[in-house]
Amino acid sequence: MTPIHDLYVKNNDLIAATHGRSFWILDDLTPLHQMSDDIAGKSAHLFKPRKTYRFRNLGRLGQGAENQKIYGRISGMMITSYQKQDETGETQYEFLDAGKNPPSGVVFHYYLKDAPEGDMTLTILDEYDHEIKTFSSSAKNGRKLTKKAGANRFVWDMRYPDAKGLEGAVAPRGQDNLVGPVAVPGKYRARLTVNGESQEQKFKIKKDKRVDASKKDLREQFDLLIKVRDKISELHETTANIRSLRTQIAGWTGRVDDESVKEAGKALDEKLKEIECTLVNPDATSPRAFPSGLNDRIGALTGLISNADMRPTKQSYEVYDKVSAEVDAQIAAYKSVLETDVAAFNNKL
Repeated sequence: MTPIHDLYVKNNDLIAATHGRSFWILDDLTPLHQMSDDIAGKSAHLFKPRKTYRFRNLGRLGQGAENQKIYGRISGMMITSYQKQDETGETQYEFLDAGKNPPSGVVFHYYLKDAPEGDMTLTILDEYDHEIKTFSSSAKNGRKLTKKAGANRFVWDMRYPDAKGLEGAVAPRGQDNLVGPVAVPGKYRARLTVNGESQEQKFKIKKDKRVDASKKDLREQFDLLIKVRDKISELHETTANIRSLRTQIAGWTGRVDDESVKEAGKALDEKLKEIECTLVNPDATSPRAFPSGLNDRIGALTGLISNADMRPTKQSYEVYDKVSAEVDAQIAAYKSVLETDVAAFNNKL
């Protein structure tokens, strides 16, 4: 057993110094400081989160299967880890050659006297009472709340909802294009609902003290990222509608013998295909071999704008305006085909 020669509490963390050349940190004593007999007697209680700093993780920890070593790089250093998802859906890392950092996000501690039978939710809201995200204990996909009797913990990564994806869409830059932006520094609220009863706690997200950008700069960055996200969602939603419509046209033309209907269906399908391939190029597995679709071109802005904590560059705004206008033109073309060509095809049917 290693002797502990010193204990120190700093910023609600407990630091334990051992006799060897190491020290350990127990992160976030907030629930212990707030716990009382009154809280212990309640059926449920959401503790007030401590201030959370908006840190940027420089690098990637890599991805892979469970029970396999995974190699990544953080701030220029190679790091080896095992990765697995816990019961909330959060990825947990067991580092083999590095120390483990505190959770990256806002940590919510909540106490349940007994495990509730029904669903429970945790809703994140901004200071203007706008809902950002809601997490549930019954979620089938993604993150979910635990509802064990006793102490529970949930970490919000401070991100807003992702852009809508598109099944089968190929993008050379991967799914990072879809990721939602990180919340800006400011005031927020959390609402925990258990057995139909809700309670709220206010909390703050603070700016990294090493970042020179002002809160106004970070807000402008956030606003542009939201515009990019929403445009990607609109583009993918339109493409999904086009694909559904093309499937219906193929079904109808395959069931009729009238050649004029078949020809009209073929002509209509060609118009829709041209719009679809402009929005999302199905062959764009490599930008060297095929031109990227508009989804990949506007999606590339997500990583460029969020690459550092700073105000977006003038070029970022210019590229967004240019590509967004091209997306809008294709969506307008689709709506025109819908109102005229599809209506004419329906009459012919």
